[in-house]
Amino acid sequence: MDHLFGAGHTRRFTTNQTIFQKEDPGDCLYAIVESRVGITTESAGGKAIFLSMLKTGEVFGEIALLDGMERTANAIALEDSELLPIDRSAFMPFLEDHPKLAIRMMAVLCRRLRWTSDIIEDTIFLDTPHRLAKRLATLADQYGAKSGAPPGSM
Repeated sequence: MDHLFGAGHTRRFTTNQTIFQKEDPGDCLYAIVESRVGITTESAGGKAIFLSMLKTGEVFGEIALLDGMERTANAIALEDSELLPIDRSAFMPFLEDHPKLAIRMMAVLCRRLRWTSDIIEDTIFLDTPHRLAKRLATLADQYGAKSGAPPGSM
């Protein structure tokens, strides 16, 4: 990985700057060097949904990178960001030569597919208050700050 990442140059994005949009060419994936990135999509009628928030150390844009098709969602810098783009032309031959990386990429894709399946199940089987409560609990587990206060003291 050091060989692959070492060849790249980071790119900086400012808060709320679009990194890529749905249907853009999938010519690279991004590794988040520092920051948080939001993944969003919207309907033809303009309704937007926030799909995911990624943080330092995570990658995104892998779907379009792997299949060579268009982006499936938008990516937006949630704060000033430093990202490392990895071009498809460099990544695919590297992936072929490093099967352990291919296995790790499959694990990332499987995690995201499981997450998508959970969202679909929740949409079908849970009413809005329960979906919201479940999503807020998940977000608190993933991104909440530990207050140090004893339970029930707030």
